[in-house]
Amino acid sequence: MTAPATPEQRTRQAVERFLRQVDRALGTYLRLHPAPLVLVGAERTLAEFRRYSRNTGRLAGVVTGSLSQAPLSDLAPRIRVVLEEYLLSRQDEALNLIDQRRSRGKVVDGVAAAWLAARAEHPEMLAIEESLVYPARISEDGDFLSPADDTDHPDVIDDAVDELIELVIQRGGWVSFVADGLLDKHERVVLTLR
Repeated sequence: MTAPATPEQRTRQAVERFLRQVDRALGTYLRLHPAPLVLVGAERTLAEFRRYSRNTGRLAGVVTGSLSQAPLSDLAPRIRVVLEEYLLSRQDEALNLIDQRRSRGKVVDGVAAAWLAARAEHPEMLAIEESLVYPARISEDGDFLSPADDTDHPDVIDDAVDELIELVIQRGGWVSFVADGLLDKHERVVLTLR
């Protein structure tokens, strides 16, 4: 006969069940919305979650602290820093991939061409120079972007680069920011295709 679980053991088992349940929900979400992942929480909880998780393949980093009650306005800047560091850390990998895919004809240069290719093909990786901003209009069918100078007009998207990033991630690709000037000969944006 086994001894009944102690209160400490029951608490630990409940935490483990909860973390596994969160991981299953995270896995479902990431299958529908593949994106870099930033975990937020206390160091001990994050370490335990990472031990159980099967869904941290796209882990960009962590934000530690007792933040369960923190408003989004406090969390967003901290998460943004982690994401930007992660995207910049992939620069060399992105540049190597561009060279490999270019030899096979699987590279598209420029925001407008990358937009159309990301909608019509299977995007693999999007590399963007850090400071690029591209105000644009989207065609009625959604396939084409045209640059816009009249950024105050209601039909103009302030920055189509943000929209392109979201599109590539939604379609299962990954994103890397690169230093300004590295993609000058590619119109500052490169999309590789599978």
